[in-house]
Amino acid sequence: MGAPNYQYNSTAKELNYPPPNKQSRPPKKRQSNRVVYAVFLGCVLTIFICACIYMYASVQFSIKQTELRNLNTKVQQLESSINTVEANIISKLDLANIKQQAIQELGMSEPLPHQIIYINLPEESYVTYGK
Repeated sequence: MGAPNYQYNSTAKELNYPPPNKQSRPPKKRQSNRVVYAVFLGCVLTIFICACIYMYASVQFSIKQTELRNLNTKVQQLESSINTVEANIISKLDLANIKQQAIQELGMSEPLPHQIIYINLPEESYVTYGK
């Protein structure tokens, strides 16, 4: 057999490896997944909060509509009551009705001619009317 072939005082070739690809690093993907998860969670929370605000506004709107309907009913009842009272007052102020009640309920009669006294008033009346 032959003697081994060794080379002394020589160095190994320097190997130039390509720089590692930054897109293929797993930690970056993990951070990217966290960012996507955070954005997704933010969107879901925003939608949930908007839905809650919309539901609250809808409930408040329906409550106000119910209150408005109740107030309109109350106004109609009060207007009806006012009309009834006005009609009653008008019927009580009718001179024929007053004369009839005076004769029937109070036993009054029309004055005789010698009971009537006429007086002269100045042009200005002493009666004041409500303004």
